[in-house]
Amino acid sequence: MKYSLFILILFVTKTFAIGDTYFAKKAYDQSDFESAKKQYQHIMIHDESHKADASYNLGKIAYRQKEFEKAERYFEETLHSNDLPEPLKKQALFDIGNSQIKQKKWQEAYTSFEDFLKIDPDNEYAQKTIEYIKKMIEEQKKEEEQKNDKKEDRQDSQNKENQQNDEQSENNQNSSENSENKKQSNQKESSKDKSSDQKNNEKKELNNESEQKNESQNDSLKSNESNEKDNKSNQDNQVNKQQEFNKNQQQQSASMTNASQEKAQDNKTDALLALLDKTDMQSSKKLLKSQLESKMQKKYGEKNW
Repeated sequence: MKYSLFILILFVTKTFAIGDTYFAKKAYDQSDFESAKKQYQHIMIHDESHKADASYNLGKIAYRQKEFEKAERYFEETLHSNDLPEPLKKQALFDIGNSQIKQKKWQEAYTSFEDFLKIDPDNEYAQKTIEYIKKMIEEQKKEEEQKNDKKEDRQDSQNKENQQNDEQSENNQNSSENSENKKQSNQKESSKDKSSDQKNNEKKELNNESEQKNESQNDSLKSNESNEKDNKSNQDNQVNKQQEFNKNQQQQSASMTNASQEKAQDNKTDALLALLDKTDMQSSKKLLKSQLESKMQKKYGEKNW
């Protein structure tokens, strides 16, 4: 009874496994890769006997979807499966190499195709592929050498640039230090100049104050002298005016006295002349007249007389 139940379970399991494999292959052929992946993943978990086929087919799906790194992993898993048939082993090696070529993993691809040619040495496609891989490895080496040369050139250039930058930085630092020292020196000189200027200004201010005081004193002295001169001049003017006034008074008084005397003399002369005319004394008259004219000429001058 137990044996019969085991046979039944085994039969059902195999039936489901065959069914999963069938539907997975059908989905793959129809390019329904998502459904196919689900079916093959289910087989890998529940059917150990078809695990290698499921893993290989998952690798093919990943390769078709351009997921070459994932495809390489699935093919590697297939290759390490137990009791792997020879044809599947060859195909897994071949597809591993192709997945590595797509990733430009040339050295790994060369190793994979070497292993493949050990199994199938007459495969022309594999032979051509491995020659192509050799060329790509040589080109890769050249590119790497060029990259290394460029890298070395860049490194040399970078080192030179760094050296120049260091020298420039050092020069800038020295220049900055010199500038700072010069600035400090200028500040000291400026401080000294300011101090000297300040002292000079203070001296100038003191001199100006002294000069202003002296000028003020001189102005005061000049003003006093001017006032004294003005007072003296006024006094002199007043004295002169008083003297002139007194002189004028004296002259007027003398003139009035002279005029009075002259008038009295003239009156006497006129009376004498009248007397002489009346007496008709010719000789006396002439004598007196001569004396009188002589006297008048002396007094007034010949012309005025």
